[in-house]
Amino acid sequence: MAGSTAQVIAQFLSQAKVPFVFGYPGDSNIELMEAGRSGGVDTVLARREGTAGFMAEGLAQATGRLGV
Repeated sequence: MAGSTAQVIAQFLSQAKVPFVFGYPGDSNIELMEAGRSGGVDTVLARREGTAGFMAEGLAQATGRLGV
């Protein structure tokens, strides 16, 4: 019983111990943001998609953890 694609991705991120993801909010990812929130994966909002990518890369380089 997998659920929606957003639920599957959120479950994977939760199992991978990803505490948060960086993203630009919008219609295309609102379901993923909500599924992640209910699974303990918070979304850090960015003003631009490129900025979210830089934030994720910075987290990965600074901590050695997965940046999403």
